[in-house]
Amino acid sequence: ILAPLMYIFFISDMPSEAFEAMITSFYADDTSFAASDNQHKSRTKFVQDFLQPILVKLEKYCSLWRIGLNPTKTWCVNFHNRKSDDNSPRLYLNGELLKYRKSMKFLGITFDKNLSFKEHIEEIRTKCNKRINLLKALCGKNWGATPETILYTYRSYIRPILEYSSILFAHAEENQLKKIQAIETKAIKIAHRLPPWTTNTFCYGYVKFDKITDRIKNLAKDFLKKNAQDKGGCNGNGR
Repeated sequence: ILAPLMYIFFISDMPSEAFEAMITSFYADDTSFAASDNQHKSRTKFVQDFLQPILVKLEKYCSLWRIGLNPTKTWCVNFHNRKSDDNSPRLYLNGELLKYRKSMKFLGITFDKNLSFKEHIEEIRTKCNKRINLLKALCGKNWGATPETILYTYRSYIRPILEYSSILFAHAEENQLKKIQAIETKAIKIAHRLPPWTTNTFCYGYVKFDKITDRIKNLAKDFLKKNAQDKGGCNGNGR
């Protein structure tokens, strides 16, 4: 119990920045720095002008408190929607040039350079399909758990995986969301012993909960609404 608290106190003064063009994220021993770049030719600052100084501060902080930094395990991702990727800033840590990846996992979420979340959704589908096998083991044609028990197991054991971080990919491409939808309809078919060719509309006639794609979109909407209200409340208090 004390170890996490002591660690929080230990890193409480670790260098961080938070303003319109840059954010810092800390969670346990995972740290990330992110900055945005304005593409206008008249801009006076580039993204490396934000990121390199914070890396220098991090080096000094870690040197003071004897924390090891490993540049070979530090990666960068340049998020963009262009075909070419020729504007990646050159960033250094402990004198070593940091390398770039096309995607990176942070707090269990795979961020790809286009923020399409295709890799992340594929990972979700693989993980959930393994758990779907448990539902198959719970039922048979003439024996096994009731549909209610199987669907309760789905909602408790599988759906949380689909919903984790869903506010990020709730409005992904339709063909990606269909992969999420297919997992839920597969669970419904197993629970009610329906044939594989049963349509989605027919499947949802058997259940009383919303479609998973509608659910994650509502979760994203509620999150953004609550976040806006929280910011409004802070402004109202003069902070």
